[in-house]
Amino acid sequence: MARRELLQLATPFDPGKHRIGGYFISEKLDGTRCFWDGGISRGVPTVTVPWASITDPKTGRRKDKIKPVATGLWSRYGNPIIAPDWFLNRLPACFLDGELWAGRGKFQLCRSICGGDTPDPRFDQIRYVVYSAPD
Repeated sequence: MARRELLQLATPFDPGKHRIGGYFISEKLDGTRCFWDGGISRGVPTVTVPWASITDPKTGRRKDKIKPVATGLWSRYGNPIIAPDWFLNRLPACFLDGELWAGRGKFQLCRSICGGDTPDPRFDQIRYVVYSAPD
């Protein structure tokens, strides 16, 4: 069973193949890709959210460990990102596609802050860099 991705990743630019007229491009950041659903799933049991990743792609069975409550922030594989309320309260009521970022060369710090099961007090070091608003 293939691993389902909620978000696509960027691909390398090939000037011989790709025409970039009419598009915005940005530098590759080294953070945690995520989707903000406008808060529609915030506080909802994760298992009831249609795009939540609750099945183990290797076995096809329900995962042993599922974060119990969604926050509205989702990883590219459909797992809730547990952020503090003060961070979530600052996000708008619309869909956003972007990346949680701690700065250049700080990927491991970003992952350690954003990957936990409880809101990390170091979340003040994280910025949500928005690539697009799919609406």
